[in-house]
Amino acid sequence: MKAPHMMNMLNEAKWKTAYTLFSSILCFCTCFVYSDILLQHHLFLCSQSLPKSFGMFTSTSLTETFFVLIVICVYISIMCSFPVALYNIHTFLRPGRFFYETIFHLNYTVFTSVCVWNIYIFTMTFVLPLTLQFFLSMNTSWHHIPRISDYVFFSLWLCFCLQLVSQVPWIALYIAVFFSFSYSMFAKTRKYWYIFLLCVSALICPPDVWLQAFCWGTFILCFECLHIFICLGQLYGNELRFSYASQLAEKHNLTTKNSSNIL
Repeated sequence: MKAPHMMNMLNEAKWKTAYTLFSSILCFCTCFVYSDILLQHHLFLCSQSLPKSFGMFTSTSLTETFFVLIVICVYISIMCSFPVALYNIHTFLRPGRFFYETIFHLNYTVFTSVCVWNIYIFTMTFVLPLTLQFFLSMNTSWHHIPRISDYVFFSLWLCFCLQLVSQVPWIALYIAVFFSFSYSMFAKTRKYWYIFLLCVSALICPPDVWLQAFCWGTFILCFECLHIFICLGQLYGNELRFSYASQLAEKHNLTTKNSSNIL
């Protein structure tokens, strides 16, 4: 009996993956049709922080603009297909969840998707202009040539980092509700996590001590925030389990009472 059930699960997982890939390809094709509009939109947002003396954006290679268009389309298509992927995961896991877990997972899917798009809009509207103005105001004695790839890639990287940080509370709540978390185990392994994050910072950053230290500090801050939200989410998950168990007990008592009255 287990083999057919496993085959059904694998078949459903295959179709859910196919739906997600199809939505991603469809979003990419749609974005590529309007890629010039998307590029103009990102360049316009970046140009709001540039002095008028800098002139227009330039390209230093033949394929630079095309590569920028591809990157923008991939990024936007991932954001568009992200809710579809989360919903497919939700429908795949729903049969094996309790009722309160199903409701929490559905809320997690909705709020995470909304958070991704809100962070994108907030970053491109407020954070990006302030960040560009900060770097451009550091020194005005050098001649700056605004390249298309530099500004577009910087804006997308800034959005991605803020979107990743914004997902820390939701990931922590998800881990706390659906997985067991031992604080003693976390306290014992915290120093090893610090060393692991230090190694990751050394690998992904250039050979600059200050930049590596800043990256390591950022990782540690996100790690500690993840721990705090996991603890808070564990309390929330315990309350959900207790509330659901109480409701089941009340329904069971009510059913037993009605059965005894009928008899």
